[in-house]
Amino acid sequence: MKAKRSWKRGVGYASFRMLAIMVLGLWPCAGCNSVLQVETEEDCMGVIQLAISETSFSVMKELAYDTRSVWSKGMDDIDTNDFILSVTTEQGAKVYEGKYGSRPDQMRVVPGTYNIKLRSGEFKKPQFEMPVYGDDRSVAIEKDSTARVTLMCRQTNSAIRLRFTDKFKEQFPGKGLILEDSNGRMLYPYDSQDYCYVLPGPVGLMYNNGISDTLLFSKQLPAQQMLTLNLSYAPGSKSALLKIEKDTVRIWKSENFNVGLKIPTGAVTIDQAKEMIGEKSVMVFGFVLGGDVTENTIRVRRPFSSRTHLLIAPLMSERNRYNMFAVELPSGDIREALNLVDNRDVLGSAIVVTGNIVESYFGYPGIKSTKACTVLY
Repeated sequence: MKAKRSWKRGVGYASFRMLAIMVLGLWPCAGCNSVLQVETEEDCMGVIQLAISETSFSVMKELAYDTRSVWSKGMDDIDTNDFILSVTTEQGAKVYEGKYGSRPDQMRVVPGTYNIKLRSGEFKKPQFEMPVYGDDRSVAIEKDSTARVTLMCRQTNSAIRLRFTDKFKEQFPGKGLILEDSNGRMLYPYDSQDYCYVLPGPVGLMYNNGISDTLLFSKQLPAQQMLTLNLSYAPGSKSALLKIEKDTVRIWKSENFNVGLKIPTGAVTIDQAKEMIGEKSVMVFGFVLGGDVTENTIRVRRPFSSRTHLLIAPLMSERNRYNMFAVELPSGDIREALNLVDNRDVLGSAIVVTGNIVESYFGYPGIKSTKACTVLY
């Protein structure tokens, strides 16, 4: 009997010990600043080894000064050993969180998928002079394997710089505009000449008249994009400019945007319409960008060959297909008046289209069963 109880106790203790090791290796630890390692070599199932690409960091430093005289503040003082490193399980449990320079040479972990995040600093809301560098990786660890991961040093946030014409400031008096990303907002003064850094994703510009906010502009900014936006106010003018420059680190982009182009009452933007799939008789505002649409291509310049549809976008400078709507032109008066084969002046026009929002038209959300199209200017 004693031997039997001893056998049960031994098995139970071993099972409990292994369970405890797994829990310690996977359970989140508030304020944790070290690796949660298994205790013995027998328990070790895999290894993660990390390094930062010295080449990518050197290129980043060399291009801190660039042809646009944009200085990344404090770049000379950046030390990758001070970067914040986070390694978590796929479920979000912390394996390591702390300075990159304090990491273990080998992180011993159980098999599974691990997310690696490296950042030069903490960034939570729009800020001037706050570029953040780092990388994000995901790595799958198998039993008795070693994953050697080389992390890149590249800009992880975006930035926007605003320029205002006198007409714009007369139309929107005050100290400046409100710049908002998904995590917060701040005032961008009219007299500023600097880039304001934001989280990648949707960014909006709002004017506050002391009572309420009015959204003037919204755009999706990818990581590394440095956007200069020239804001003007000229009712009825359709002029627009798009300029994109690329280097090995950032994407530089310049756009003109005329806030005088107002969306008519009752109409929605293309972004809003994408959230209304299945709804009927929706009025959608956009500019006629082109036609001859397939699932993989669009045409934005003459000549056009198809009379059955056209393509609208929020700006004439838009080139992201997901931000455009193909619009069905049914046979009859609508097709005769608006098809781009026979109506050269329609290209570039601001229009309101009334029809049904569908999930797929040429592979993307669009408008079918069009009932009306009104050319505004």
